[in-house]
Amino acid sequence: MSGNGAGRFLGFLRPKGKADSGTVQLMERVDGGSSSLPEDYNALTGFDGFVSLPNNTPFFMLKVYRFLRDAIPDISDAVWTWKRLCQTGYEVEILDASSELARERACKMLRDLDTRVNADGGGMDGLLDIFYTSLFTYGAAALEIVLSRSRESIHDIVPVDAWTVRFKRDPKTGKALPCQVNSGEEIAIKPELFFYLGTDRDGTNPYGRSMLRSIPFVVKIQQRLLEDMAKATHNAGWSKLHVKYKPGERFRGESMEDYQARIGGNFEKLRDSVSKLKTDQNLVTYDNVEVDVITGSQRSAVFYQNHKAVEEQVITGTHLMPILVGRNYGTTETYGTAQYEIINRQVASVNRAVKRLLERLYNFELSFMWGSARAKVTMKANRTVDLLKDSMAAKNEIDNAVRLRNEGFLDQKGAAARLGIDNPAVENPPEADQRELPVCGTRAPHNRIPRFPIPPWSEVDKLRLPRKGFAYARTPERKSWKLPHHFVYEGKMYLHRGGVIAAWAALNGARTGKPMMLPGYVRRHLLAARRTLGLERREGGGESIGEVD
Repeated sequence: MSGNGAGRFLGFLRPKGKADSGTVQLMERVDGGSSSLPEDYNALTGFDGFVSLPNNTPFFMLKVYRFLRDAIPDISDAVWTWKRLCQTGYEVEILDASSELARERACKMLRDLDTRVNADGGGMDGLLDIFYTSLFTYGAAALEIVLSRSRESIHDIVPVDAWTVRFKRDPKTGKALPCQVNSGEEIAIKPELFFYLGTDRDGTNPYGRSMLRSIPFVVKIQQRLLEDMAKATHNAGWSKLHVKYKPGERFRGESMEDYQARIGGNFEKLRDSVSKLKTDQNLVTYDNVEVDVITGSQRSAVFYQNHKAVEEQVITGTHLMPILVGRNYGTTETYGTAQYEIINRQVASVNRAVKRLLERLYNFELSFMWGSARAKVTMKANRTVDLLKDSMAAKNEIDNAVRLRNEGFLDQKGAAARLGIDNPAVENPPEADQRELPVCGTRAPHNRIPRFPIPPWSEVDKLRLPRKGFAYARTPERKSWKLPHHFVYEGKMYLHRGGVIAAWAALNGARTGKPMMLPGYVRRHLLAARRTLGLERREGGGESIGEVD
């Protein structure tokens, strides 16, 4: 039986006493009729009740990650690089303001908030720097809102050490509630004022997962290898003098003790002389002393290959490419570009979460404002490797979206969504502007000839034209209407000379090089409009000043 299955089975058999009532209620509330349970279900009956880190990683490992970040150059550089890649900046836009005064008030409130929070550490920019550092060290970052004494604004936003944050399951709702553990003391945190972001979360576990989780074992090998290399280089990295002393024959009548004492004394004198030699001095002896130079036979290539294999594991564990942590392995342009694109996607993914966090903070502040407004945050992106290629691709993407809209496959909103635009320009005018103007037989009032100065055709808002303003409008769907040639003034519709000329040219292929395949009445309609405006002459020779049917 699986762990979850055993937990459900035992929970079902337990009587609903005081000890288990919360657990049973949790199962009913959390599951909502499903048979699944959160991974940390057993933590509800633990000694401290804290939800454990993913894979039951000990909490003290969070401090280890911080030590590795501060002490290991490769990891320090990796965290520093990820932080710089994500700090692309952002723009704040005020939307849905109740009035222009409310918009100005909202802009001022957010500007003041950016400078007021973390005032001693660089404002909101400095706060984000701390936030990103924590995010790429612990896999999580946390902030807490401090309200003013009047409870009418945000006084400050302070970072919370992610390694001190713990979560507990509410026995009634099953929701993960945050708290802080400091010096063994558990401190409750108000969830409504607490913002926690975890990356690479695992299932139902509320904690983030640090990218350094796979690093410690490899780092241990790397540091041991560096330590051994330092010892070996210190021992064999420099050439050494090997002095060989050959003792002479024993003198006649010399006892063995005297011979050994004489040889030992000569050896000591020789050693003292050699040890006192300066760099520019030489040794002069009898021929019973031989001096050799000893060099190590070990080459650095073996160490370099071993160290490279280990550091590649570190680079892989930090999800970076070699060139971003100071390595150059001679990769191809295609490989480097692909790696950079993957990294930028991760940056975009992280910044989407940061965007939502900033919007929550800003909108929390705007909730205290007199009037109403909403803040929208747009995170800037890193520049691409080839700006010209990226610009051409963006241009083609826009052209394709516009063409799909013009051909009727997409509406304005669909084309905007294809381009990633959240608030497209209004395509369909308000209901009051979509009303059909009356048509009275052949004296259609929408074909009046204006007797006053008219605006240029480029300044006429075609999106506000009703259906009768187009030469082709067989269906009620605006996206199928083609060839506008009127304009509306004070509720009345008039022929526009420039619009008729443009529609006639488009009908005859000025845009695509081929005439538009439309019913014959469209050509007759535009031809009559041209005659009305004096652009064409009737067969009888007189100019037409009548209305178009």
